[in-house]
Amino acid sequence: MLKIRENLLLLEDFIKKIKPSSILDLGCKEKYLEKVFSFKRYVGIDICNSADIKLNLNNITKLPFKNNSFEVIVASQILEHLFYPLKLIKEIKRISKGYIIIGLPNEYTYDNRIKFLFGEPIEFDNGYQEFGHHYIFDIDSIDQFIKQSFKEYIIIKKKYLFASTGGRLLPKYIRNYLARVYPKLFAKEVYYLLKKK
Repeated sequence: MLKIRENLLLLEDFIKKIKPSSILDLGCKEKYLEKVFSFKRYVGIDICNSADIKLNLNNITKLPFKNNSFEVIVASQILEHLFYPLKLIKEIKRISKGYIIIGLPNEYTYDNRIKFLFGEPIEFDNGYQEFGHHYIFDIDSIDQFIKQSFKEYIIIKKKYLFASTGGRLLPKYIRNYLARVYPKLFAKEVYYLLKKK
């Protein structure tokens, strides 16, 4: 629950900047965004039963919305689970009025590197199972992926979320510092606030 709370605080910083009335939450899980924020129009899509629209995003060719349907589209920790993330990105851009929030995981944190060094298995969120991670990102490949996939957008804000084994024992200001200054080792997730040019 602590990780979810930290993700929501990070997303809150982005959402407060925009103050949207409509939002599409891709990979919404338990619709935490709707529980924390108030929107005139919220739609959550996921494979779980709590979603407003139950949909396997691996199987989509087109999302069931008109062009420019939502002020903000959130795709937090979902693109790495897709076989063909560029198909979904094309749809995200089509239905976005202007803002997109993307969150992707850095799988090369120091604790994963140590596990690998000692021959321990690294679990990339269920591995290569149907709904596990199909793409493994590091900080540099995340930046490259965002810049190539969203050429017609500018990055308004980028934030790193700290996560590592035993890290909860550190004060929050140290965790934030480590994630910001040494993201390749200490940032488990990277979030981008993008705006259409």
